[in-house]
Amino acid sequence: MEGGKDFTYSEEEHTVRDYSEGLPGLVWRNFYGPPFVRMFGERLDSLPAECRQPLGEDLVLVQPYELPTEAGTESGITREREFISLLGPECFYDHEHHTLPTRRPVLDSLGRPLH
Repeated sequence: MEGGKDFTYSEEEHTVRDYSEGLPGLVWRNFYGPPFVRMFGERLDSLPAECRQPLGEDLVLVQPYELPTEAGTESGITREREFISLLGPECFYDHEHHTLPTRRPVLDSLGRPLH
């Protein structure tokens, strides 16, 4: 402590820089546009209907659990892993092995979705 201030050390874990490198994981609410809808394809249909909501053409909301307070809990983490398994683990950053996704959405050179 210096001058009455407490300094804390924090460590950041780098996963992906942007969507061109894939997805870092799942959270309470995940909105997927055309590049991700195309990438996941029919796998989106494997998710429970109450957790997948189409929001128009090529836009889908995926919500693994009902409340944001479930994030980080054992049941929330289990549910996220289940959804990642259904959507394709190759599309997501592997936090256990610290490896980038091997399957990524198709984007242009500026990182914008190709239509």
